[in-house]
Amino acid sequence: MRAFAALLFVIAAAAKTYPVDGIVVAVDPAAQTMLVSHRPIANYMGAMVMPFRVERRAEIEGFYPGVRVQFELVVEKDRSFARNVRKTGEGDAPIAAPKERLKVG
Repeated sequence: MRAFAALLFVIAAAAKTYPVDGIVVAVDPAAQTMLVSHRPIANYMGAMVMPFRVERRAEIEGFYPGVRVQFELVVEKDRSFARNVRKTGEGDAPIAAPKERLKVG
């Protein structure tokens, strides 16, 4: 039993979490995913539109395009998922323009 607890601790320690802020573009409850246009994720990735799998389907019930959300992105060795997803508005607050423009090509 101790070995199992130690293994769980190692796995939990290996996971990294990042705060994410964005606007929902699409929701697919059956696939347990939401497509989000998000701000840059500090120390991880730039701003973009991408799908996020949610930890629990109930977290995205009632979501629709335009809803502003915040959540924790949990990144493990072989998977990532969103947890603690919460609405923070209806998308009416503007998202600041990126500091750098993407180059074409």
